Parts: sequence; structure tokens; C-alpha cells
Amino acid sequence: MFKQVFWQLLLKLITIISNLSVGIYVINYLGPESQGQIAYAISLTTVLGFLTTFGLGTFIAKTVATTTTSRLLVKRLDDIFSIRVIGSIFFIILLTVIYTVQNKYDQLLLLAFIAFSKVVFSLNVYQDFFEGTGKVGLSAKFEIVNLLIISTIRVALVLYGHSVELIAFTYLLEQIIRSAFSLFTFGKSTKHNYKIRPTLSTLVLAKKVSPLILSTVVVGLFTQMDILLIDHYFGSQEVGVYSAAMKVVTPFYFVGTLIISVYFSKLSFSYNHDYRAFISLFRKLVCSLLILSTVIIFSIYLLGEKVFFIIFSDEYSSGFEISLILVFAIPFVYLGPLTGRYLILIGDFKCELEKTATAALFNVLLGVVFIPIYGLVAAAATTVFSYFIANFIYLFFKPVHRDFLMEVIKGNNRAQDD
Repeated sequence: MFKQVFWQLLLKLITIISNLSVGIYVINYLGPESQGQIAYAISLTTVLGFLTTFGLGTFIAKTVATTTTSRLLVKRLDDIFSIRVIGSIFFIILLTVIYTVQNKYDQLLLLAFIAFSKVVFSLNVYQDFFEGTGKVGLSAKFEIVNLLIISTIRVALVLYGHSVELIAFTYLLEQIIRSAFSLFTFGKSTKHNYKIRPTLSTLVLAKKVSPLILSTVVVGLFTQMDILLIDHYFGSQEVGVYSAAMKVVTPFYFVGTLIISVYFSKLSFSYNHDYRAFISLFRKLVCSLLILSTVIIFSIYLLGEKVFFIIFSDEYSSGFEISLILVFAIPFVYLGPLTGRYLILIGDFKCELEKTATAALFNVLLGVVFIPIYGLVAAAATTVFSYFIANFIYLFFKPVHRDFLMEVIKGNNRAQDD
């Protein structure tokens, strides 16, 4: 268990380092316009990605973990594969129509690479076998190797001055390599033939997982709508500047996830065996995350300007003030994994969907109203406010969760009094 956690944490750490090094190196090479084109394609395909995955990743992992006969497993995989193939066809058609309507003909090749990377990812039904079979450590080791390969290729493309389309191709290549490894690891044992056989059970499955589809939709709107609105009102140049500002801040988002990943097993154990210890640990984690986020915010305000203009070219200079707004999302981003684990432990999966949907709604409405007027500043502010709603304030509207949060504070006070 420790080894699996170690490899997962190492993967996240290397991902952070890659984003802050190779990611910024590529961004500087591309410039705001080309970077904005890639960022827009990624955001649009992410929002529409529910058509390719149908939110079935967790369902596949659960099916692999609980299905006892290989024949039933293959039948389930056939159903899932059929749903995803049909959805992917609509996905490609819809993307083509959107880019045609927007007169982005010169970006169709770039879009094709990004879009087909999503399709390859969705058709790789074996990817979720790692979680279902408990081989997440093996998956993490491979992801580290894959990340290093793709990062090396991107650096080489920049050094030799290749086009934005070839850099976009690396996203597709990354998924092809991942699919090949998954197929090599699990293909022979399951004997799934990748057949498209939509049957009545396929329709039943599609209806059964409809809440998962909705969850995928709202997460996409919650995390990507700002990019889509910026492109609509201001174009690729501003999208590139905004994505550069995000590139500075988002690596810090992973830190909270790393901390919660380390303590999740302890949280689960204490919740089931010693509720008072659970309350105490929960509060300590909240305090630690808030202190850490405060330190990061102050550090960015004190040193961020010098660092920003060292790592980014002058073309992205206007992105610095945007990053100063986005950093205020860090405390609420850190609370997300913690409150999410709490909802998992108590079994309130509906609330997780509700709070994300509410935040997504606010993100869209506020973005439509304020981004045309205030531009990137409004996009950053609505992002912070959306995280504030999703990971903090929404829980206070639910009496049972409000009582728990108050108990976290009062429980620790009683512990101190004792």
C-alpha cells in the first residue's frame, strides 16, 4: 500500500515540475496566439468530453473489481465500448461544426490532434483496470515514464522550431502510448475484442450511468468555461495570456491533493473507529491547508512579479495581475479534496454533484455577464468565486454538513479543554 501511495505522489510531484518547466518553456515558444489556440481546443474538448467517456471511468473500475466471470466482464466492456464509439462520432461531428461556424478553418488540424487524443483516451477501456485491479502503483510508474517521453519530445520540437500542430500532436501521441501499455497489460487476460455491439443492455447501461454523464458535464463547465468565454469575446491571444497565468498557479493546486492523499487512509480509519479522532484530524488538516495556502499567497505577492517576468516572455506580461487574482482560489481548491473525501466517507455522493453543478452555474452566469465588460480580470474573479461556492460555502446550506463543520471547530475546543 505504501509503495502505491509513494508512486502516486511521485507522479504528481513530477507532473508539477513538468508543468513549471517544460510547460512554460513550450508556452514561451508558442506565444499567446498559438498557446491560446491549444488551450481553447483543450477546453472545448474537455467540456464536450462527456460524449466520449460518459463518465464511465469509475464504473469500469468498479466492474473490474466486482465482476467474477470473464464472460460478463467482456459483455460489459462491449457495452461501454459501443456507447463510447457512438458518442465519439457525435463528438467529432459537433467539434467540426463548432470550428466551422467560428471560421477556425486554419485550426482544424490542431483540433483534430487534440480531439482524437480524447477519443483514444475514451476507447482505452483498459485504463481504468489499474484502479479496479489495485495496480495503481504500476499505472503511476508508467505515467511517469510516459510523461518524461512526451516532455522530451516537446522540448525537441521547440528546439527544432516545429509548428504548433506538431506540439498538439504530442497530446494524441501521449494517449496512444498509454493505450498501448494498457492493452499490453490487460488485453490478453480479458480477451476483449473491441466490438461495437449495441444491444438492449447497452441502452440500459446508458440510462443507468446518466448521473455520471451529468457529473462530467458540470465539471467541464466548472473548470473550462472561462477559457471558452474569453476566446468568444476576445480571441486566442487573450486565451494564451490567461492560460499562462493559470500555468503559474495550477501547480500549487496539486499540493493540497498530495497532502490529502497521504492522510486519506488515516481519515477513513478514524472515521470508522474513532470519530473524535476523525474530527480532530480533519480540523488539523483544514488549519494546515489554510496556513499553507496563506504562505503561498503571500510568497507569490512578494516574489511573484520577479519570478513571473523571469520565466515568461514580455508577451505574457499582462498575465501577472491575473495570476495575483487566481491565487486566492488556492485555499478553496485545497478544501476541495478534503470536503470531497468527507462526502465520500459519509456516502453523500449527491451533494458532490450538487455543489459542483451550483458552482458551474455561477461560473457560467457570472462569466457571461462580467467577462465581456472586465475581460480576464472577471474570468479570474469568477473562477475564485466558483471554487469558494463549490468547496466551502455550499456545505453551509446543508444542515447536516453545516453541523459537521461546526463540530470540527467545537470538537477540537472540547479536546483542548479536556
